[in-house]
Amino acid sequence: MPLPSIAIVTPSLNQGRYLEQTIRSVLEQGYPNLQYWVQDGGSTDESLEIIKKYAPRLTGWASAPDKGHADAVNRGFANIQGEVMAFINSDDYYLPGALQAAAEAFAADPGLDFLYGDAVYVSPDDRPLVIDVLPDYNWEDLRRICIVPQQASFWRRRAWEAAGGLGREMWFSFDYEFFLKVAEHGRVRHIPRLMAAYRHHRQAKTSTGKGRWGEDDRKLRERYLGRSEWNRADWLRLKWLTARQVAAIGWRLMKGERFPTIVPARWQRVARRRMEKI
Repeated sequence: MPLPSIAIVTPSLNQGRYLEQTIRSVLEQGYPNLQYWVQDGGSTDESLEIIKKYAPRLTGWASAPDKGHADAVNRGFANIQGEVMAFINSDDYYLPGALQAAAEAFAADPGLDFLYGDAVYVSPDDRPLVIDVLPDYNWEDLRRICIVPQQASFWRRRAWEAAGGLGREMWFSFDYEFFLKVAEHGRVRHIPRLMAAYRHHRQAKTSTGKGRWGEDDRKLRERYLGRSEWNRADWLRLKWLTARQVAAIGWRLMKGERFPTIVPARWQRVARRRMEKI
């Protein structure tokens, strides 16, 4: 069956330490119908030298100040076309075969709007920390918890256009807001496959912006649950999700799959200890 074209954007700002690995992880997928754009926010480190090194293999790139993370991604997608879309941040990277797996899933199911796989969290030196191996997709999970690893998510252009791209209201959770918009009216699927690596380091947005995350979380809860705070049902849902995540890891291990680590990302006590050591 014909595979869809894929458009990928990497937003970046002063991530020269990791940027080359990110770019290589996209280009070395070997996907035949790929458009890839790097949107730099005006870096002052070695980022521009790295981008120029790979410029002949990119669809294009730009370096200019932007209005934030979501704005950078939107600007990148304004320059490229592709039936399937995704963005990978400049400190994360794809695992081999991720684009092919996503393309085959979309080609096999024309009604599918959004899909996501699993992710491994790694240290600055690529040491595996925890894994976000997830059970099957459930809307009630997503309404309460961002169960989608952004690094391992892909969607059709029609879903992007229906959602109006990434909103700029959220500083931290703009991707979660987008996932909710798409999932509310579209078809979503989880692929049981490790597709990307999320790098945990002290300069990452998830490490420096925890207070802003709380603000965004309250706004989204108000919008999709009619209340701004977590309640007992939410915490029970999180525990149930964690149990299903552990079961999914165990089942896949029994079938012979091998993981770089078997510590679930949502097994919070153990995961937090591992990640705080970085």
